[in-house]
Amino acid sequence: MGCPSQPDAYLRVLYGDYDKPDYTYLATASATTRQQVDYKSSLPVR
Repeated sequence: MGCPSQPDAYLRVLYGDYDKPDYTYLATASATTRQQVDYKSSLPVR
């Protein structure tokens, strides 16, 4: 399989809005932990 010339557009066709994850956790503790990890990883690096 070759590399598409517009990878961002290609991924959007396959997966939709892949920049924003949809969480499917059933356990509240797991969802809360994941939310904290996502928040910390989005903070600017100093």
